[in-house]
Amino acid sequence: MNPGIIIIQVIKLSVSTVMCVLLTVALVRNKGSWFKLEEVRDREWAKRYWKWIKAGCIGATVVLWLAVSSKLPSLILDIPNMVNGEYLTAEGVILHDELGGAVDRVQDREFAILDAETGEEIHHLLALSTGLRKGEYVKVTYLPNSHLATINYRGEQP
Repeated sequence: MNPGIIIIQVIKLSVSTVMCVLLTVALVRNKGSWFKLEEVRDREWAKRYWKWIKAGCIGATVVLWLAVSSKLPSLILDIPNMVNGEYLTAEGVILHDELGGAVDRVQDREFAILDAETGEEIHHLLALSTGLRKGEYVKVTYLPNSHLATINYRGEQP
């Protein structure tokens, strides 16, 4: 299993957690917004829309906290699997790739495959790779809870 995808996900999660903590502290300190009302130049405008500004700041912080808390439990549950080397493997045709981007650029790619052995669809696999495309045959090794994957083979079906 390639540790690169795991390291990148942990770094992204750590940065998101730090941002959540900083935004929450700013909200508590400034009573519902990330900035002080006195520092806003157009005070009449800010006073008129203060409730909407406050709701937007609180809403954005809550959404960021939900994003962090949805990924964290699966990564924690996969720690024993990583330590013991208990990975799942699958091979099959990519049904769809949910993250596009440049073909030659290495980035997080979320995709789903149809397992050739079991006939089961495996969704939300996340790999650090270049342009995966629908219909491509792959062999992957992945963690059972977070679905972080390493692509072992790409090409034509043997």
